[in-house]
Formats: sequence, C-alpha cells, structure tokens
Amino acid sequence: MINTEKALAPWISVEDESLNVTNEYDLYLLTGNDTIQFAILDNDRTKFVALHDYNLLSLKSDDIAEKVMSVILNDELLSTYKKSFRKVFISYSSSKNTLIPNAFYNDAEKKNLLSFNFNTYENEIAYNDKVRQIDAQLLYNVDKRTADFLNGFFSNTVHHNATNSLIEGIILQHKKQ
Repeated sequence: MINTEKALAPWISVEDESLNVTNEYDLYLLTGNDTIQFAILDNDRTKFVALHDYNLLSLKSDDIAEKVMSVILNDELLSTYKKSFRKVFISYSSSKNTLIPNAFYNDAEKKNLLSFNFNTYENEIAYNDKVRQIDAQLLYNVDKRTADFLNGFFSNTVHHNATNSLIEGIILQHKKQ
C-alpha cells in the first residue's frame, strides 16, 4: 500500500520566485535505491527554477517502487506543476548495468545479456541506452512498478541510466588523450 501521508520532506528544497504554473518546463528526475532528486528547468530562460532532493533511507519500506510513489504523490511542487512539464527526463541510478558493443547487441536478448552479470528478476524491465561515443549499448534493469508508475504519472517521458551520462562526459573530456 502506498503511503500518501506527508511524512517525508526534501532535505534540499530550493524554488525560484519566478516559478509560475502558467509557464512550460522540463522536469529532470533522478531516482535510485536511496534517493530521488528532481530539478525543474524553465526552457525560455534556460534556468533551473526548482530543486528537491529526498533521502529515501528514512522510509521504512524495502519496496523501491513504493518509496518513489510515496515521494512523487506527496511532493506538492510535482502535484502543482505536473501539467506544466513539456518533457520529463527520468534517469535511473543503479549499479546493475553493463556495456555491450553494438556488434554483439541484440535488442530481443536484453534481459539475457544482463543476466550474464547480474541476477535479473521478473519484476524488472530491461532498458538500453545508446552510448554514442563508443558505439555500444548500456543495458540496465528498472523495477517495473516504478517505471510503470512514472510513465503513468507523467506524460512525455524519456528514460536513461545515469551511468550513460557519466561515460559520455568522461569520454568527451578526454577525447584527445
């Protein structure tokens, strides 16, 4: 059962005075086992106008999906501005990911490819991100209930793994070396 009480407050909460429900924004949301963070970007000014950071360790449940749902449903800012989001970028932070060169990648075998390195479970969905800088795919699992909830709560979602951003950033920084 989802906890809908206002029990958890963000440990970081910053909101710009220009935040306005009539504007159109992009939402950047990062979720992991022990944290959920989001930032709201004002596209017209290319300025972030809000940041909330939650520590999920204080929630008693071991169910990641329940923790994410509880935070999303109880965050007043997300509830108020939900319809103002042009696009929602969801990033998953997890150590259960692996790189596969495109030459060996088969989309139909995502879950099997992941199972070489990690235990995979029926309640997980296998996703992949293209890692453009090295001609490879980053495979990762996401809790199905979490992904289904986020896709249902927000419209126009884009999913990726946080490790992909890290890999591409490091490669770009050291491209000439």
